[in-house]
Amino acid sequence: MLIVNLCLSTNLRAGTMLADTTGRWIGLGTTEGGAPYTLYYYKLLQVNGAAHRYASIIELSVQGNANYFDRQGTYRIRVDKFENTPGSRFDGLEVKCISGNPGVASFYVFNDALWVRSNFQWGSLYYRTVADFGKSPLNAAPYGQTITAPVGFVASSINYGLKCDFDNNKYYKLSYEDVQGNLAVAGKIGIGTAPAYTLHTVASNNSGTSAAYLWGEFYGVTVGILNTTAAQHAFAVLNNVNANGSGATGGGKALFFV
Repeated sequence: MLIVNLCLSTNLRAGTMLADTTGRWIGLGTTEGGAPYTLYYYKLLQVNGAAHRYASIIELSVQGNANYFDRQGTYRIRVDKFENTPGSRFDGLEVKCISGNPGVASFYVFNDALWVRSNFQWGSLYYRTVADFGKSPLNAAPYGQTITAPVGFVASSINYGLKCDFDNNKYYKLSYEDVQGNLAVAGKIGIGTAPAYTLHTVASNNSGTSAAYLWGEFYGVTVGILNTTAAQHAFAVLNNVNANGSGATGGGKALFFV
């Protein structure tokens, strides 16, 4: 028993184990208060110590009204902080729905905290720690429970996931799939390549087959642009171009454009 306890209490090194404080679902609080049943905001994460190192994976489950199929969702949250990061802030944070409806919760991101609110009444919120490879960034009960919306946040979302780079003050929306199976992508899409354009497909060695095929039973392809000047085109066909969109030797040539 002494050997096991010594092993569990050590820091993470090759061949050692972390103390197991993970896995249990813990109640964060109810989705709303008493009449008039205003939705609560909760401060789930915060910097608990300027010298803390955080490398944590936390799951949050929002269980709204069970009478509806689309008022529940579970999210995975990653948070990282180096112990010498100046300003008592995080270095990185990620929030993404992993099950259910990604629109059941609103997230409010600060560089030193994460707030959350259910978007539906008649339920509760729960969390559990998947892993802590350092200290814990979890707030303590009652988790700042309030009906006052947080202000001054650097990023927020009610459906998209979020990837936050606090070192460079950059915040990216991550794709999500809604309850009807529709996929929403805020960034670029690359098929066969890292995208240089909003939609970028590359088909190499495709002799005898098309790079893309779009079919509609009643309508084909619609292309639209907002600009009305002749200098802008809605559709162009070029040859002598590379897979990344740049002109090949001699430059790209316009075969047709409108």
